[in-house]
Amino acid sequence: MDTFLSAVRMAISAVVKYVHRTWWMLKHHPEMRIGSAAEFKLQKRYLDLRYRIEVEERKNYDEEIARWRREIAVMMNTSKLSSKLL
Repeated sequence: MDTFLSAVRMAISAVVKYVHRTWWMLKHHPEMRIGSAAEFKLQKRYLDLRYRIEVEERKNYDEEIARWRREIAVMMNTSKLSSKLL
């Protein structure tokens, strides 16, 4: 029973974290809106990376932040949707 409750607690925590992260990014970056499925996937990854960068900068994770920024740069260079992300 404890294992089941622990799994439920972890699932609820993951959902709350995702909802909070999405709300936080849309609050601070209202230009982000959902369109097609491809746009949605790209924007979801972009929002996740932006959130991580803004939150983790306070913890001085320079190596990971640099890697995420490189991923965003690649995303911007290769995507037809880059104008929607800026």
